[in-house]
Amino acid sequence: MSDRNEVVEIAEMITNKKILQQDVSGAMDLVSQMFQEKYVDRIKKTLDDRRLKTMKNMPKEAALISAMKPFMAEHKHQQIDKLTDALITMHTLNSMQSDFPMQIAQAEAAPGVHADGVYDIDSNCMLENNAMRRQDCFGMLMMMSLMSR
Repeated sequence: MSDRNEVVEIAEMITNKKILQQDVSGAMDLVSQMFQEKYVDRIKKTLDDRRLKTMKNMPKEAALISAMKPFMAEHKHQQIDKLTDALITMHTLNSMQSDFPMQIAQAEAAPGVHADGVYDIDSNCMLENNAMRRQDCFGMLMMMSLMSR
């Protein structure tokens, strides 16, 4: 009798739309939290650390634009700050490019060759499974950095 009750309970659980929605929502929250901790937080911390280094040795272009701020109309100050911030971000990302892992450079050189020597034959598969290009990564980092400001 207890097996039958358990089956009935499982059937009720599966057919209850509210319970399924709660479970799916909980699973999505866990995935989102894991992605945030594993990738986004680490990327932001690295960007912030590099950004501080860049601000200590501000690029000439950013320093020049920032120096013009006192001579501009006050309503333009926010635009000057945003432009300076964008220049610092671009310089930060460019300085990070030389430290980027070699795996990405190797993936760019031979996108269809795996570490074990197996080649991708299907051109559609190659396009779908190709590693992210360096410029795509830096573009994504730039967007994340600018959006968090």
